[in-house]
Amino acid sequence: MTLVSTTRGASSVDKADYIKQGDDWVREEKPCAGFLPKYEFKKQQGFDVDKIKVPWRFYETISQLGMVKEETIQEMLNLYKKKIGI
Repeated sequence: MTLVSTTRGASSVDKADYIKQGDDWVREEKPCAGFLPKYEFKKQQGFDVDKIKVPWRFYETISQLGMVKEETIQEMLNLYKKKIGI
């Protein structure tokens, strides 16, 4: 573990969390360990991420960044699935 000084103070960084990509060090994406047991329970109860239906009015409401597209929501769901390791 390495101690890194930041503008908000020192924090610890585990070198094992980073991988070398070309000339850069990039934080390795690992599934969030706490989410998997929770998701397994939800799955037992009938929840399925792939069956999530966002109400159409959600796409008709203007956000601070403009209109939300259905593709954006699908990308967010895919990122969620990747983050929790499913």
